[in-house]
Amino acid sequence: MRPAYVSGYFYPLRESDLLKFMSEVILDIPKRKVRGIVVPHAGYNFSGSVAGKVYSSIECPDVFLLIGPKHSMDSDGLFLSQTSWATPLGEVMPDRDLGESLLHHCEFIHLNERAHANEHSLEVQVPFIKYVCPKAKILPIVVSTTSEGILSSTGKCIASVLKGYNKSVVLVMSSDLNHHEPQEITIEKDKKVIDKLISLDPRGLLKTVYEEDVSMCGAWSCFLGLTILKELGVNKAELLEHRTSGDVNKDYTQVVGYTGILYE
Repeated sequence: MRPAYVSGYFYPLRESDLLKFMSEVILDIPKRKVRGIVVPHAGYNFSGSVAGKVYSSIECPDVFLLIGPKHSMDSDGLFLSQTSWATPLGEVMPDRDLGESLLHHCEFIHLNERAHANEHSLEVQVPFIKYVCPKAKILPIVVSTTSEGILSSTGKCIASVLKGYNKSVVLVMSSDLNHHEPQEITIEKDKKVIDKLISLDPRGLLKTVYEEDVSMCGAWSCFLGLTILKELGVNKAELLEHRTSGDVNKDYTQVVGYTGILYE
C-alpha cells in the first residue's frame, strides 16, 4: 500500500478533521455525468474549496484515471501505480485490470511505484474520491516527460483502451495554474490558459504556457489529458471556478491560480 505521504501537510492527518473539512467543501448540488475534470492540487486550505466544488458536481464513475505532474522530474517517463493508496478515510483500491491493459498496449507507460512516493499532485485527489465516491477505484499516472510526441502517442493509446473498456471512467487532470506573481498578472495569464483548457486545445495550451511564460505545473499532464478527451470525442467543457491563493490569505503580491473545469 502506498502511504499517505502528505497527510498532515497538504490536508488533515486525522480522520475527524478531514471529515469536518470535507463536510464544509462538498456541496449538495446536482450531479452530472462527466468524462473528465481539471482540479488543483495545492494545500486544502488554499485550493480545497475549488476541488470540492468539482467533486461535488460529478456522478461517481467506476474508476478515476488520475493524471498529474511529477514535480521533482527526477526521471523521464509516464509512471503508473498498481497498488492501493492509503488515506485518513481508509484505503482506495486500484483498477488493476485497466492498469494491465494500459501497460500492455501503451509502450511509454511503465509500472513504477517509487515514482509516486512523496508526490502530492495525485495524492491530494484521493481523499476527495474516497469521501465522495467510496466504491470507486483509481488508476494514478504521473507525468515526468516533456516530449510532445510521447504524450500525444500515449494519449491516443489510452483513449483507444478506454473505448473498449467496460467500466465508466472519469479522467482527472491535476494542475495548479500560474505561480508566485501578483494577482492581476496571474488572473490575466490564467484566463489564457483556461481558454485553451475549455476549448480542448492541447497544443494551444503548451503554446500559451511558453509564449506567456505561465508557470503552470501540470501543463504536460493536461496536454496528455486533453489529447485523451479529444480522442474520445469530448467537445464540451465548462468552467466551474477560478480562484487564487490571494482570495484565501489576502496576500495579492505573489499568488497561485486554481481552476475547476468539467468535461462532458
